Amino acid sequence: MVDIRSFVYKDKKRDLSQFIGPVVVWNLTSRCNLDCIHCYADKGSLFVKDMPKKVCLDTIKELKLLKTPLVIFSGGEPLLYKGIFDLAKYAIDNSIKVSLSTNGTLIDKAMAIKIKSSGINYVGISIDGMKITHDFLRNKKGAFDKSVTAIKHCKANDIKVGIRFTVARYNVRELKEVLKLAQSLKVDRFCLYNLVYSGRAETLVENDLSSWQRKKVVDELVAFVKRTKGSMEVLTTDSPCDGVYLKRLFNVKDISLSGCSAGDKIINIDEAGFIHPCQFWHDYNIGNIKTDRITKVLKKDALVLKLRDKAKFLKDQCRQCDSKDLCFGCRVRAKAVYKDLWKNDPSCYLIDKKVKNEISKMSSAQITH
Repeated sequence: MVDIRSFVYKDKKRDLSQFIGPVVVWNLTSRCNLDCIHCYADKGSLFVKDMPKKVCLDTIKELKLLKTPLVIFSGGEPLLYKGIFDLAKYAIDNSIKVSLSTNGTLIDKAMAIKIKSSGINYVGISIDGMKITHDFLRNKKGAFDKSVTAIKHCKANDIKVGIRFTVARYNVRELKEVLKLAQSLKVDRFCLYNLVYSGRAETLVENDLSSWQRKKVVDELVAFVKRTKGSMEVLTTDSPCDGVYLKRLFNVKDISLSGCSAGDKIINIDEAGFIHPCQFWHDYNIGNIKTDRITKVLKKDALVLKLRDKAKFLKDQCRQCDSKDLCFGCRVRAKAVYKDLWKNDPSCYLIDKKVKNEISKMSSAQITH
């Protein structure tokens, strides 16, 4: 996760290196009321019985021991999990912050009040284009309007809320309009997600951005932060090289980057209780919360131990990169494309000659002015 604002304004508030335990993305349920074409988990095509609340409560105790700073409840649609607010309150009582990753369509006035009362500190609502595009991608007419209304309900109840935008070739032209929407709604955060080839998105590799498009998207976010004078937190995720690009562009050395955090600063628990290195890595199980203690399995799992020392195992251009310790590339993309998780991140745009030349010109301009 890269905070654009930290580079534009040298703001170091978001420093993941200070986290002791991993952030946990927790897919509480496989159920969802939408049918999105790029769903990384592909939850709608299967049914898994929701995890018993007691197992979840016991797991939260484990996460406290693990010194987890934040749990992000996701899905499916997490608001379909009956005991979600009980889990949120219990996590908060155990000094763990709780965020919600939702499509927003179930958040009416009453639901917004419940979210506020539970202590959930942030709600991320997915909007992947303007009305026609968003409804098409979600396969649900009216989804866009409900999501926008949900944001308004959150704002009315003083809940920190943001827009999550997963970018691809089919919606990149609407990025500017969605940014304008975010500004008009006065959301607290805009989070741009890059396509990861997982779940239904495994079939969308050809719809991913080109190297040039990926760089231009980051440039657009930088321009937006400048135009809005940093009034909104603007993040990119699932593109570890963005931080390296921004370091070079702004010629800064004192902003720390965590790069790909899979298995280290982030883990995932799915709806069946299986533990994964990240929310996009569902073909590898570290253990299961029904039978295993997270604190134990994370200490001895062979892949997790390697992921905590990624630079040693990288291959080819990633291994040769002088910024590998700041980035590491996305291991899931490498695995999906090359069948080898240690090879190059196919989405890295820093190795593109055209991009390299442009970075050199922009860096010179920054220094001159």
